[in-house]
Amino acid sequence: GIEARAVAMGSGYEIHYFKQGANGEEEVTLTDVDTDGMDKLSDNGDNWYSKQATDAKFTMNGWPQVLTSETNNLTEVVEGLDITLKSTGETSLTVTNDKEALKENIQAVVDAINTLRGKIKELTKVDSDKEVSSPEVNDSTGLLKLQSQFTWQMGSALTGNYGVQLMTTRLKNLTAESADGFVGRANKDDVINDLFTNWAQIGIGTVADESDPEAGLLRIDEEALDKAIEEDIRNVAELFSADLEGTTNSSDFNVASVGTRAKAGVYDVKYDVVEYTDPDTGEIKTKLGDVYINGVKASTDSAFPGRYTVGDLDNDAAGLAIQFTEADLKAGSHSGQVRVKQGKVGEMIDFLTAELQPVVDQHTENAGTIPRLIYEYSDPKYGIIAGIDKKIERETTRLALWEQRQRAQFNRLDTLLTKMNQTMESNAAALGQLSSSSSSS
Repeated sequence: GIEARAVAMGSGYEIHYFKQGANGEEEVTLTDVDTDGMDKLSDNGDNWYSKQATDAKFTMNGWPQVLTSETNNLTEVVEGLDITLKSTGETSLTVTNDKEALKENIQAVVDAINTLRGKIKELTKVDSDKEVSSPEVNDSTGLLKLQSQFTWQMGSALTGNYGVQLMTTRLKNLTAESADGFVGRANKDDVINDLFTNWAQIGIGTVADESDPEAGLLRIDEEALDKAIEEDIRNVAELFSADLEGTTNSSDFNVASVGTRAKAGVYDVKYDVVEYTDPDTGEIKTKLGDVYINGVKASTDSAFPGRYTVGDLDNDAAGLAIQFTEADLKAGSHSGQVRVKQGKVGEMIDFLTAELQPVVDQHTENAGTIPRLIYEYSDPKYGIIAGIDKKIERETTRLALWEQRQRAQFNRLDTLLTKMNQTMESNAAALGQLSSSSSSS
């Protein structure tokens, strides 16, 4: 038989034909004798049917709108899932929660925080049982060796440092306080708000017993954590990983976007719904009046009817947009809330990012605690160590000058005493001669 192959040529691919001959494989050349017959091999022939490629179309989870995709691989329809469409039809997807994986991730977060807390604890502790020795002095310069401070005091390198104390307090508050944007349930019938708003409610807290070797570190109550995961695994996961996720407690509107500037938090929404008479039908209808988000009047966009956005860039909710349904709005003044949720991992990242901001051109006002400490202690010109060295140098110079003055004064006093002794000896000799002369006469 004849075999057709696509052969790469300089300008693209060509179809070449081969057959097995007496001496092996031979290329076959086709001669177009029947013009009409060869034309049927063209994709423009009468027996060819062609169709331009089109987007894949699908619906998801009962959503009435038909969605489209340029490829059959859907990567952004369901967060965390890649779906490949292979044929037309209908199917169901079941997603289960991996509780053990969640617990492992929680343990990893707690371990990372404890590593940081443990290092701070090591650098700030006071050891009352520590054996101390006298400070050392450099033999060549006579100056105090700064390294020896760790052998003649019971404190550590950063014991009593105000900046470290402030950072430690912020770190403890961060893990103890409710996560931003989370609102606790008012009662057992409340299904809109959050069952858990902080780590203590799911069994994660700081060891308060000072006699415990892990005092000051976080510890997980496994039983309490398991119970919380069983009750509301999504809420538990959000306490760690929510990343500026917008939700609302109202059925009149939803969160269209949190933008790129809105901060995590809870924002009040106030709006009026007014009645009017349709001039064409005479029906009484309702429409939205002014909408206020976090205290400022929201702006509308004609391209998105019913959408209201915070345009004030100085507002914490800047860029936050909500979408009203407007279908069943009732006349009157109404209110609701938007919650922009930020999990503790995101808060921790923001906190540590701020704490690691560098010192720029010797300006420390916007620098983080750690870079500021390094700068304030070790900068060769303005650092504390450099300042101490300069003070020691000045004190050494002052003592040397004082010693010179004391020696000079002593030398002058010694010279004066020598002269006085000589005078006394002369006077004594003169008195002796005078006494002898008086006796002779």
